[in-house]
This record gives sequence, C-alpha cells and structure tokens, in this order.
Amino acid sequence: MSHSVELINTSSLTEMASNKELTAVAKPVKGFMLQGHSLHILDGDKEWIVSTYLSDKPKLYKKADALLKEAKKMGLHKVTFEL
Repeated sequence: MSHSVELINTSSLTEMASNKELTAVAKPVKGFMLQGHSLHILDGDKEWIVSTYLSDKPKLYKKADALLKEAKKMGLHKVTFEL
C-alpha cells in the first residue's frame, strides 16, 4: 500500500516533535547539480519531508552536520541516514 508524502516546515515539525516520538530518516538527493540529503519524518503511516520556510520545496541539506544540528533544534532525538 502506498502513502502520500507531504511537506512540513520546521516550526510545525518542532511543535509536532514536542508532543510525540517521531522517526527521522535522512535520504540522499542526487541530481545533476544537487547533492545532499532531505529529511523525512515518519509517524505511523504518515510521511513528511521538511521544507524550506514557507515554501513548497523540500529543504536540501548539503552537509550532514547541518542536518543533525537542525534536527536537534526541532526536538528530534535520532536521525537515521540512508546511503
């Protein structure tokens, strides 16, 4: 069964993470001129991708340490990286 993926901004994610335990997965993004990771948030059968502030585009983290620093600020306790 497939499920839809929606975008979520960092302030909404921070609020959601304060109320429940979420699973965070950093997935690689490889394009012609883009490389880095996008941050996927899972809660049961729901999935979100962190977006740039007030944007309709997924946020691209070019460095793992930047992704981890922001994940900590948003209240996430664990991030799994896919290679």
